[in-house]
Amino acid sequence: MDFPNRYDAPASERRWQQRWAETGLYTFRPDDPRPLFTIDTPPPTVSGQLHMGHVYSYTQAEAMARFWRMRGRNVYYPFGFDDNCLPTERFVERQLKRSAREVGRAAFIEACLEISRATEDQFEALWRSLGFSVDWNLRYSTIDARSRRTAQWSFIDLHRKGRIYRTLAPNPWCPECQTAVAQAEMDDAERDTTFYTLSFLLTAEAQRRGEQQESSIPTATAAQRHDDQNNSAASASLRLCGEYLPIAT
Repeated sequence: MDFPNRYDAPASERRWQQRWAETGLYTFRPDDPRPLFTIDTPPPTVSGQLHMGHVYSYTQAEAMARFWRMRGRNVYYPFGFDDNCLPTERFVERQLKRSAREVGRAAFIEACLEISRATEDQFEALWRSLGFSVDWNLRYSTIDARSRRTAQWSFIDLHRKGRIYRTLAPNPWCPECQTAVAQAEMDDAERDTTFYTLSFLLTAEAQRRGEQQESSIPTATAAQRHDDQNNSAASASLRLCGEYLPIAT
């Protein structure tokens, strides 16, 4: 047998990956009597290209999967992609070079599904090239019918148990996306700004209030008053515009 002068690592990797797929080496078998070990990895967000951080973090789960297989466990190791989220919508807008409102609801949903599927195929090819021992027959996405049905069932179940509720409350809002956003989707930064103090008239006495919240609706103020005086006024006059504002205590 003739041996090559140099080891062809990429060719060898492809050969073994094909062998694993053909033999079903990492296929999960529910009827296996061995103790079950489940790995629930958070699915990577479909919002761009994978990077070294993805490889580093998911390699840790891969090490656990191989360890517990060697310990005799039946390892349940699916893999999925998070494509039911605002970052995916923004990613699709960048690909289309048009906003969702410009494209239209139905066409944009179809574009999201098409682009996310193509991107997920690229992601899977990368994970396979790294030799991950995943059962790719169990691949899922957070926007597929099963995931949506499971999420809806979970919300209904939690509501019946009184663990979640619906109410009107302040929430971070993106004026560009025209939707509420999570804290994790915002970049916080501290900067110097101006603190304004407004003068009000309560009856005949001038008071000063530090505005705590920029708003055009009922808001919170740092009220200053003299406890030895009876301030029972129902409204205050704002010197800036001369309007009378109701006081709620």
